[in-house]
Amino acid sequence: MIRKVFTILSFLLIVFTIKNVEAVSTKEQIDEYSGIIKYWEISSFAIDDLDENYKSKTYQIYNENLEITKYEVTNLEGFPEGSYIANADNGSRQNEFTSKETKFKVMVPKDLGEEDFFGTMKVHADFKAIKTYLNGEGQLVSEYVTDSNEQQLKLDSRHSVMTIKIIDSETGNFVENVKLRVKVIDGINDETKEIISGYEGVAVVGQMGEGNVVAKVISVPEGYSIPKGEYTYSIGKKDVNCNYNLEIRKEIGKIHIKNNTKYSKYEIYNSMGNKIITCETNENGEITLENLYAGTYMIIQREVEDGYIIAENFIVQVIDDKTSEVVIENQLKDEESNEKDDKEDIQNTENQKDEEGSKKQEQNVEESDSKEDTNGEKTEDVNIVENNKEEVNKEEENSENEENHNKTDLEDNQEKELVENKENMEETNLEPELEDTKEESKEQEELKEVNGIENNITEYEPEIQNYESQNQETLPRTGDDYFLIKLLVIEMSIFFTFCKIKLKKQTKK
Repeated sequence: MIRKVFTILSFLLIVFTIKNVEAVSTKEQIDEYSGIIKYWEISSFAIDDLDENYKSKTYQIYNENLEITKYEVTNLEGFPEGSYIANADNGSRQNEFTSKETKFKVMVPKDLGEEDFFGTMKVHADFKAIKTYLNGEGQLVSEYVTDSNEQQLKLDSRHSVMTIKIIDSETGNFVENVKLRVKVIDGINDETKEIISGYEGVAVVGQMGEGNVVAKVISVPEGYSIPKGEYTYSIGKKDVNCNYNLEIRKEIGKIHIKNNTKYSKYEIYNSMGNKIITCETNENGEITLENLYAGTYMIIQREVEDGYIIAENFIVQVIDDKTSEVVIENQLKDEESNEKDDKEDIQNTENQKDEEGSKKQEQNVEESDSKEDTNGEKTEDVNIVENNKEEVNKEEENSENEENHNKTDLEDNQEKELVENKENMEETNLEPELEDTKEESKEQEELKEVNGIENNITEYEPEIQNYESQNQETLPRTGDDYFLIKLLVIEMSIFFTFCKIKLKKQTKK
């Protein structure tokens, strides 16, 4: 049953997948791949190996996804007169190639090849592709079909190469990801294209002949300002490599603060939380902060004119080439707060006066103490002598009382020791006697148990002998008889009791 269910489910799954397979046309298959006709530039533009009178460059046509059945190279434009297409292996003139002949080369007369030129050619290739679809019976069918595509190849023999390096005008560091729109004007291949600065801020214009390049910055990284206008760079006929620098600056703006007080002090913080400047307003309550990078800033008021409340923090956005206006109005303090401030000032002055008065009193007391000390030196000497006598008498009395107390303590301790010794002697004599009596009583109990067991054995002996004499022939040998079992139990109990007695004696020893 399980096998049948499994086969049915697998069959339904196969049918579902087949019905959901979309028929893919050849065109859709080809369009799925970018750059259908791909090519490698196998060699540089140099003297040909087979014919020294020509300069040549070799190309290879390929496609890793579709099979190229044949291709044709035509429409040579921009090449010097006398140029042609040839087989890369034997050098014969040839414009049509098979699937096995994947390489071809462009031949240019040697003398004319030294001049700057920009040539193009068209490659038309036929492909073999697989078309997959469902037929009328619902079966999946695949078949080969052919299609074609075209690609333009180029050969640029211009000797000069121009690069533009983007630099920060303030720090001199290279700036990457700057996009330029450049227009090349050399009379050979005038073109307009976009380039982007990469490693070390270098944007490559490419090969060109004698002429000019007009560049314009169209996008910059965040925090930088897009320069206005265009930049023109020229290149000579004999110039090989031309490198130019283009400076861009960061976005810079201003902040103008206006306050309704004559004095206030501020701290300015950037978006990273770093303090960048501390400033104060002028007599008119104004200040202008210049050369600030574009971004978000926080203004914190630290001090303000007396009688006003410090304002809350203010957020401002700095924009390139613009001045951001900030108006901060401080509110007057209430009358109650002013009265409190006045009371605090009065209390502070009173406290200061009290402190000064206390200091003067202390000075007067010290002066009076010094006078009394000088007048009473003599009387103090007499008092010192009398006090010394009294102290000596007190020390003698204390020493006598201590001796008497020590004597009484010694007598009491001696009596306590004698009583304790007597009690210990009596206890030591009684303990061994008690232990002996306990051991004797245990031994007597054990002997009673043994004697009781022996008496039981003697009681059963005549019965066992009579049973054996009467039933010698019929006595079972299996060990199931009641008397035999009873006898064995008795003997085992005797054995274990004797073992217990011996063990106890050994432990006592």
